[in-house]
Amino acid sequence: TFSRQDYDAWLANIECPVTGAVVSTTDQISTGALNCPKDYLTEAKKWFSVLSVGNDHTDDQESIGGFAETKTNLDTNDIQYAGHHDPKQYADLCEIVDLPARYTLNDSSFKEASLPLAICSINSKDISPDDLAMDEIAKYSNILPTWVYGHMRDDAHSEPSLLQKNTYRSYIDAGADLVIGSHSEKLQAAE
Repeated sequence: TFSRQDYDAWLANIECPVTGAVVSTTDQISTGALNCPKDYLTEAKKWFSVLSVGNDHTDDQESIGGFAETKTNLDTNDIQYAGHHDPKQYADLCEIVDLPARYTLNDSSFKEASLPLAICSINSKDISPDDLAMDEIAKYSNILPTWVYGHMRDDAHSEPSLLQKNTYRSYIDAGADLVIGSHSEKLQAAE
């Protein structure tokens, strides 16, 4: 029901490696190891400005170099991305991205511009990120608007757990201007 042209930019979590491997849906379900085909990115680029890759499935095809191939395929398709499946790969947690922006002039007309901002994508699974991950967020938030895409498990509840709340609030304490939570399989509250 969403119309892409009604929005300046979209951010999404791509929770699969994007490789040239052919992995059947049956195999993905039985092994829990996801894979998205490379041709998926042609359509994804039409919709999404930035993809978060800091989650627990982008390393599912590591036996064939899936995460590195995913980044190569995103680069080849000129799709911005941020994050790493390993939350201890601190240098890869945050990226500066370029989003479209508009601002109003004195005559009420609009001028289009680009908005550089930092997006940090952190795979926290069932734990809070350590101090070095928080330092990485703070490093960017001292310079640019910073959004954190936090990936945490809590599949069974419609309310965020105390761990989720504390973790997401710690991102704000580190300087995040916006925190987006993902992974829950149920819609959870916002604050």
